[in-house]
Amino acid sequence: MASNRDLEQQVAELTQKLEALQAAVMRREDVPAPEQPADHAADHVVSRRGLLTSLPVLAAAGAGAMALSGLTASPAAAAAGDPLLLGQSNDPSDQTTSLFMTNSTDYALDVTTGGIHASTMHIGDGQVNDDGDLTVLRYDDYTLYVECRNQVSSSADHGGSAIYADGFMAAAIVVDGYEGLPNGQSQPNNVTPGLGLDITGHDSSPGIHVKTDAAELLHASQGDTSTSTDAAQIVTHGLGRGLYVQSVNTSNANGTITGVNAGSGAGVWGTNSSSSHAGIGVVGVGGTIGRGGRFRGGAAAVQLQPSTASTHPGSGQAGDLFVDASHRLWFCKGGTTWHQLA
Repeated sequence: MASNRDLEQQVAELTQKLEALQAAVMRREDVPAPEQPADHAADHVVSRRGLLTSLPVLAAAGAGAMALSGLTASPAAAAAGDPLLLGQSNDPSDQTTSLFMTNSTDYALDVTTGGIHASTMHIGDGQVNDDGDLTVLRYDDYTLYVECRNQVSSSADHGGSAIYADGFMAAAIVVDGYEGLPNGQSQPNNVTPGLGLDITGHDSSPGIHVKTDAAELLHASQGDTSTSTDAAQIVTHGLGRGLYVQSVNTSNANGTITGVNAGSGAGVWGTNSSSSHAGIGVVGVGGTIGRGGRFRGGAAAVQLQPSTASTHPGSGQAGDLFVDASHRLWFCKGGTTWHQLA
């Protein structure tokens, strides 16, 4: 085992070499490397990068004069004002690290493989009335792909949200879908309109969930006055309703679903297109003391459109009303029993 004198001598030699290396760094020039074993070339030199990576080892050796058995310590974590150390925890304290590029075509930070992990991330300057803080641009596939994998362990847990947007006196999310290519580029032969928003809900997860306090839950507007495209379309392949709206406030006197048409079309239109089932176009059901339907109109409250048949059907259901081609009004008492009312 080395004596204390031998250890002190080693510390002194390392301290001297450390001071020489620090002085060389200050002069920003390459310096001879520390003495190497005999099997290394005597004229070997190191660059400033290699020099900087060896400084923390020598510093640890100088500071550990009373415990030189641990001369192989890992590099210390960088703090504010120090170079960034890869593979180490870097603590900038309360200082801000900024990356600037004078050439907008280059990247201030490029993470090609892997990614960036942040428990909390803020992108933007926080200034008001600007065009935006975060811009993501891509010309194929997904511009932004976000996936949330919440580990639900019990029935009391619920899944997380892939994106949570909160808007203060502004829209939380604004989505625009364009057709074709931007900036006047030539269009392909077959143009596929871009989707403003494409949402898919898997299994029992809802495709979209909207919640608000006093504002509109959903506001949709179609601006082209000449288009014949439906403003909204819902297609279901299941056995449930295509659209189900429920008003649970017992004081609400407004219609749960209201259709207003400023043209000559119907306010509400119901069609059953089945040719194999005796379906119904529109159903109105009132409560125990209510009415199934109420109609009013300046020309007539209700119009029964005449059929092209010469008389009533052979059979019907009790309560059926029928107007034949001769404009006679028939009432069915059930089965084949019909009575002419007018």
